[in-house]
Amino acid sequence: MLASLLAHAPEQFTDGAPRLATLSRARRLDEADLGTDSLGCLQLAERVADVFDLRRLGREDLLLARRDLGSWVDFAAESWAQGPERFIFTSSGSQGDPKRVVHSAAQLWAEARVLADHLPGRRRIVSLVPAHHIYGFIFTVLLPRALSVPVLDLSAEGAGALRRHLAPRDLVVAVPAVWRYLHRALADVPKGVAGTSSAAPLDAETACGLVNETGFARIVEVYGSSETAGIGLRDDPNHPFELLATWATAEAWDGQPENDAPGTLVRSSDGARVQPPDRLVWEGPRHLCPTGRLDGAVTVAGVTVHPDAIARKLARCPGVQDARVRPSGNRLKALLVPERGTDALALRRDVRRWAETTLQPAERPITYTVSDTVPRDALGKETDWPLDTH
Repeated sequence: MLASLLAHAPEQFTDGAPRLATLSRARRLDEADLGTDSLGCLQLAERVADVFDLRRLGREDLLLARRDLGSWVDFAAESWAQGPERFIFTSSGSQGDPKRVVHSAAQLWAEARVLADHLPGRRRIVSLVPAHHIYGFIFTVLLPRALSVPVLDLSAEGAGALRRHLAPRDLVVAVPAVWRYLHRALADVPKGVAGTSSAAPLDAETACGLVNETGFARIVEVYGSSETAGIGLRDDPNHPFELLATWATAEAWDGQPENDAPGTLVRSSDGARVQPPDRLVWEGPRHLCPTGRLDGAVTVAGVTVHPDAIARKLARCPGVQDARVRPSGNRLKALLVPERGTDALALRRDVRRWAETTLQPAERPITYTVSDTVPRDALGKETDWPLDTH
């Protein structure tokens, strides 16, 4: 988790910050050791205190008093050994500062037990996702306990290591970008191997190819978000998602949907009414199809990003008068309207360099087009623009 925070916040940490994934327990977590300042260390400590609920035990102050990795691990283990009451995750922060998302332990354990019923007969879970994001946490921390199976964590080695490790009846946990790679890279898999996918839509070609060509027994796609956790499951990309037993529609819950926004769900564990992040089309009382984000967000490599928010950041760069960002295939593309007298080639180069040091990888446009104006149609509505290959 610390390694991921360091890697994805380049504006807060100096160049050459150490990799933490292979550090020993004795490694110091001081400013000089991490390549950050006191505020950066404080932010890391606050994140650890959140994830492991250290405030409940009054241990959060000790993180800054005892600056070695082993002590932080011990504090985390002490908290979870006493049974955490809640789990706290962080949103991507594409619309501003990352938001804390709090889930009760009872709620997520209930989801893990429901998932265990959907995924019987597993021998082991093989993880290609980080465990500190909610999808990875549920499927590689909670679900293994619900199934009483071990976990093989390959998230640091990457998808290329999977071929050497797969065994019959494994469950592979990955995101769509990784599944697309595995569809091309794996010729076949051992008998009974299944997979799960989440964090972004999984295209039908990949999902069907993994089963029909690569030999996976099933690929279970999970629909949800950091704010809601899992909402629905499906095995067939051409079918709607089935609502998890941890949720009910407002109409089924109390028969009064007119008091709620369209698509409102009710969480079974506490009766909380929750608005999904997407527009939902219902096919019967418990089957749904997401048709697009309510907030305009898209997913890139399993990460939720907000093109409009990224465009506003680009528009604040020197020499940029206006900017637009849109999806382009599996990535983003940007349109830059330069200020008068600005050199287009220099602007494209400077903005790209700025994005590489400031934006998270999934937020960085893959192409930049410079145009005198934002293209519009005859009615004055903004239109798409062609990719600039320069």
